[in-house]
Amino acid sequence: MTSLTLTTRFSRTQGKSIPQEAVQVALLNRSEFITDYSVQKDPNNVNPLSAEIRLAHPAPAAVRVTLKGQNDNDIVRTYPAQASHTIPVLGLYNRSDNQIEIELTHANGARLLMSEQIYCNLPYYQDITIQTRFAAGFRNAPDEFYLAASNDINIDIWPRPAIVPFDANSPVGYDQWGKVRMIYNRPGVYTFIPISYQGRKALAAIHNTEKFEIMDYTGEILLTQNFPDGKPLHHEVINIDDNTLAFGLAGVPVPGRSTDQYGLIEYDIPSGTFSNEIDLRPLVTRTRQLLSNDPDDIIHTNAIAYSKDDNCFIVSMRNQGVVKISRDTHRVIWMMTPHLFIGDLVPECRDRLLTPLNFPNAAEEWNIGQHSCTLLPTGDVMIFDNHNEPYQDADPSARYSRIVSFKVDDAGRTIEKVWNFHTPDKKFSSYMGSAYLQSNGNVLGCWPVQQYTCEFIPGTDAIQWESSFLPRNTRCDIYRTYKIQLE
Repeated sequence: MTSLTLTTRFSRTQGKSIPQEAVQVALLNRSEFITDYSVQKDPNNVNPLSAEIRLAHPAPAAVRVTLKGQNDNDIVRTYPAQASHTIPVLGLYNRSDNQIEIELTHANGARLLMSEQIYCNLPYYQDITIQTRFAAGFRNAPDEFYLAASNDINIDIWPRPAIVPFDANSPVGYDQWGKVRMIYNRPGVYTFIPISYQGRKALAAIHNTEKFEIMDYTGEILLTQNFPDGKPLHHEVINIDDNTLAFGLAGVPVPGRSTDQYGLIEYDIPSGTFSNEIDLRPLVTRTRQLLSNDPDDIIHTNAIAYSKDDNCFIVSMRNQGVVKISRDTHRVIWMMTPHLFIGDLVPECRDRLLTPLNFPNAAEEWNIGQHSCTLLPTGDVMIFDNHNEPYQDADPSARYSRIVSFKVDDAGRTIEKVWNFHTPDKKFSSYMGSAYLQSNGNVLGCWPVQQYTCEFIPGTDAIQWESSFLPRNTRCDIYRTYKIQLE
């Protein structure tokens, strides 16, 4: 049995594979393990905190790669024996020498151990501090990161100077301790949203104009698709199933007028076609303005959830409320909105307003201006309620945003509040925001205007983890926060 150790170094700040003469010389006597070897940082020019290792072997070899982590959170990946490997390395630390251990093993037990060092230095992100706090015993997996999607980040000055090499909407991924581990830079992208694509974890990158893309976590583009009929896709996309996506949909932009973000549309991945457009504007008249007096944008589709059990969509309409609508017939099942200006609702909606059972039917008890909506395994609807606008508070300074879970009886059209959460200091976010149930049972909530995110135990006030962006002279606008786990 042979066991060899080789140490190499890769410390460039630019992302091209480089000649490694010392490595090649050292490997001349180790050709039983490697015939080709290269390391490339940011192989797709999208995620500068990633790298790619390529290995070729004269005989099949198994590979184990370890990215040494701070706080005892190494990321370890193993790959079965084969003649060659292309290995993504994700979660590199900024402003750090990243230590990577590579172990190759032949079928006969012979091993080669190598170490690689990759240095990352992104100066435009050095002034961003992410402060985190967490409860005793709270621990994420080493490869779990918080993705603050669509950050508008700029150091020292806004608008962004031309010399800054990152687009304004560059989401930042960071770990439990607030260490930046991912950055996605794709010029022209409006927002990045985690989805599933052909059984893989991926990101949907919705551009400001013309197209959307699907990429893996390294930034490799897996799919590019133009918008349907010139209509922009708004900042939402969800998986309906393995082959179908649903997007928020907007009207063709008109110079000098607001974009009419009016509905949703489906996209079939195998055929590359759009279908089943649902226009929500006929549900209301243009005089019903709960949140905005903008007649060009009376709906503003913010979020979509899908109910598989009855094949329905639940849609957050920022300017009107939340509606459940049949995917097939487009028939309204119910509408969750304050009972205000109901004369401006069409009869189909007016007759399907929900009746509260355990809270007063008063404007301040309802959702107005809510952003995200999701469907919980219990069937309850969870929303990030921005708790917005003067209908809810006589004193605007008393406003606060909350995450609330509702139980809705479709047939009886009744609604019950299950639980309600706000931060101890009642943070207020006038726009955007998110709430997602996590695999550990916690809910992850984001208050974008406050640049604040937390995980809490639903039904309690117990915060398990929290983070705050503390930029110096920096605009940092978070659209939503997701928690993702690498493949």
